[in-house]
Amino acid sequence: MRPGDLVKIINSQSGTGPHISWKVLTDTVRRLEAGDYVARRQVPAVPRETWYWLQPAGQRLLCAMAALQTWFGSYDAQDSTANEMGWADGQNDGAIDDAALVRGHPGHSTQT
Repeated sequence: MRPGDLVKIINSQSGTGPHISWKVLTDTVRRLEAGDYVARRQVPAVPRETWYWLQPAGQRLLCAMAALQTWFGSYDAQDSTANEMGWADGQNDGAIDDAALVRGHPGHSTQT
């Protein structure tokens, strides 16, 4: 896939939201490469080809993001942890109540 095609795909998924620029994509990929999340190899060809692939750290990050997406997808807005902690109405000063966090976790059951 050519980088221009990747920009088009990313931007088509953003709907009416902000679109990624060529510069932002390039800078982000360079930071991921510097952090050993992705590897890059330039292939001598016409037109020039550059291949990217995930390193082990990138694979772990991808797994963690998938788990976060699954958790977020199971979030029930009617049973908001923010409401339980008083964050929604400004009652809480930012201190975290561990019991409320457990109650707000999707895997927690209040039945005995």
